[in-house]
Order: sequence, then structure tokens, then C-alpha cells
Amino acid sequence: MIEIGEVVSAADGKVTVRFARTSACGKCTACGMREDQTEVLLEFEEEGLSVGEKVRVEMPSGGFAVSVLILYGIPLLMLFAGLLIGLAVFSGPQRELLAALTALGATALTYGVIKFWDHKLKKARLFQPRLIKKEEII
Repeated sequence: MIEIGEVVSAADGKVTVRFARTSACGKCTACGMREDQTEVLLEFEEEGLSVGEKVRVEMPSGGFAVSVLILYGIPLLMLFAGLLIGLAVFSGPQRELLAALTALGATALTYGVIKFWDHKLKKARLFQPRLIKKEEII
């Protein structure tokens, strides 16, 4: 997704760009904007821009697909894997209950690992907006 923002500060090779929330944003929060915010400020390392200039910023669309896979696909896979492992390991009258608990445990463990790696994933280029070009001021 490409958005247009305005440079609100520029110093020492860093610029801060302000974006207004658009209808395309929905509940995405990829740029860090919470649902109740009307605008967000992002910092970029960029030379040659001045306050008031309009710039284009790309929010990588591939990052969204990977995020969905990480947050939903992998835990769902682990839920089924935990269920199958539980059914293979346990026997007796409580077999289904123990298999379900194993499945929930595997899913919880998966979300714990995702939470642990979250700070590193957020810094990956795939999830970071990038400045792609200046816009002419009209």
C-alpha cells in the first residue's frame, strides 16, 4: 500500500513524516497506528527533505501475508499437530480430552514463541514502511 505523508521535521539526516488515517487503513495497524488514532508519525533516515514537503511511503503488502501466516497459519497447524500427537500418545477413556489439551498447549506454546520473537520480526524490512519518493507540492 502506498500512502502520501507530510514531512513535519527534518534534522541530522532523519525526517519525521505525518500520515492521516485513510479508509484503506481499516484495522491494519501495520504502520503502528492504533485504531483510535487519526494520524501517525514515522521516522526515516533520509537526506534532502525539508519540513512541509509531501512524500510517498510504501507499506509492504508482502508483509501482511507473512503476518497472517505467522499469526494464524502456524498456530492452526500446531493445533492440528498437537491434536494428532495427543491422539497417538494417549489411550483410554480420557483420550480425546488429553488430546484436546495437548492441542491447546501446542497452540499456546506457538503463540509464546511468536511473542518472544515479535520484537525481532517488527524490525525486519518486510514489515517496515519505506520512503520511496518525494511528491511535488501542489
